[in-house]
Amino acid sequence: MIQKLGTFLLGVAVCFLAMYFVSTQKMDARIKDLKLQNDSLLNANVILDSLENTYIAKMNQASNEIIQLGSDDNALETKVKYMNREITIIKNKYEKARNYADSFGSDELQRYFAELK
Repeated sequence: MIQKLGTFLLGVAVCFLAMYFVSTQKMDARIKDLKLQNDSLLNANVILDSLENTYIAKMNQASNEIIQLGSDDNALETKVKYMNREITIIKNKYEKARNYADSFGSDELQRYFAELK
């Protein structure tokens, strides 16, 4: 009876060892696959980080250009306001000169231009 029990326990131990080696080999293969996937993901992350840095640099450049365009716009707006004031002044002067010239007769205009010489 002890001999049968010893044989049975030995058989059970051999089965456990066989299952352990099979599962260990499967785990080793799975670990290798996961390491390969991890390496490829790390490479992909490096590429994505590089792209992100490129896009951030382009965004900063675009922001600087927008700021410069805003500054240029403000400067041009100031010039337009100045020119509109100048146009208003010139229009007023023109209206005064036109009213003054309309009051001259042809004889007075001839005399005026004759005196300029």
